[in-house]
Amino acid sequence: EHGKRILDLAEQARIEIGNLANLIGGHVTVGASTGPGEHILPALITQFKAAHPAIQVSLWVTDTQEVIGRVLDRELELGVVGALTQSKDLTVKPFARDEIVVVCAPDHPWAKRGQITFAEFLAEPLVVQQPGAGIRAVVEERLKERGIRDRDLNIVLEMGLNEATKQAVMAGAGVTYMSKFAIRTEVAQGTLAVVRIADFTITRDFYLVHARNRALSKAVVAFLEFLGSQYDKL
Repeated sequence: EHGKRILDLAEQARIEIGNLANLIGGHVTVGASTGPGEHILPALITQFKAAHPAIQVSLWVTDTQEVIGRVLDRELELGVVGALTQSKDLTVKPFARDEIVVVCAPDHPWAKRGQITFAEFLAEPLVVQQPGAGIRAVVEERLKERGIRDRDLNIVLEMGLNEATKQAVMAGAGVTYMSKFAIRTEVAQGTLAVVRIADFTITRDFYLVHARNRALSKAVVAFLEFLGSQYDKL
């Protein structure tokens, strides 16, 4: 703990020197889970760069648990994730509201129905993402509230993250659940269809996270403030 405190003080001194040297520049390293990392942040980073051209932003995309681990290990200054790990060492702020929907291929019998029953969802062949994916953690928690475990689902494939899961569903392996942000392009193109479960809606927040006692540069603070202003706009 003492060694960590010394590192925090050294980092704060480095940041303060950097702030004095370049008040409008700097570098932000951000990690994100696949939902926000692939489908929300690229456009927002572009907008931020237009307003702050001297600030460099590096985006690293992986699953939620990996992002949180690297934020806590101080390998990343900021994380954007879709599920949380309880930790007193994290500062957390909601970033965007998401809805998780059931997704199927356009030739699936559900595609033209728009709504299914909970029992139908439990029985249908299901493609899920890898352990550690934020969306899987959120859905499993909601299902647990209804007394449903993985063994009660008809899981036929466990894929990686969003893109691998989409491809399996398009190929007819089964249905899946996914963030509404992650499938906007495919729905518009007609390569995937959205279905909702009657009386079972899942919403979640995406969160901004950073290490609680870590000193933040002016560049990181500016980026945090910009992202925080987007909650009602996405």
